[in-house]
Amino acid sequence: MADSLTFSLLVSPRDLDAFVANVSSRLEPCPEFRAETLLAVAAGHASTELELTFRFPPDATLEAFAAEHPDAAGTTAGQIAFGALFATAHFRGDDVEVAFFTTSRALTAILRESAQVRAFFRALGRFSTDGRVLVTDEQNDSSPL
Repeated sequence: MADSLTFSLLVSPRDLDAFVANVSSRLEPCPEFRAETLLAVAAGHASTELELTFRFPPDATLEAFAAEHPDAAGTTAGQIAFGALFATAHFRGDDVEVAFFTTSRALTAILRESAQVRAFFRALGRFSTDGRVLVTDEQNDSSPL
């Protein structure tokens, strides 16, 4: 069985612009990552997933990743980039469930172990209608981040 990990949260459509702006602050340039695109994906009118490359200041996990992947330098000095992490969206009642996922062993390790990455995604919970971010693993077991 492949390694996989998903971080997901429910976002009100009225909060999508602020959510996207916050996520975009950690992305390599990605003009496709917009509230309108997430709504189109959720409605089934656009590609089912977006490929994203994130960038963060180094921590021990990200430094280990960068040592194994010399191409991990991002466009911002002093940051380590990793991708492809995928984003998808689905309507859940009036809200939009936004999920970030990977099936890459290396990226799964980053999502599980990087303090920088986990803190960022945990902080996204402020945009969630229920205040939490769920982590779902390859066994489909879920728990709050």
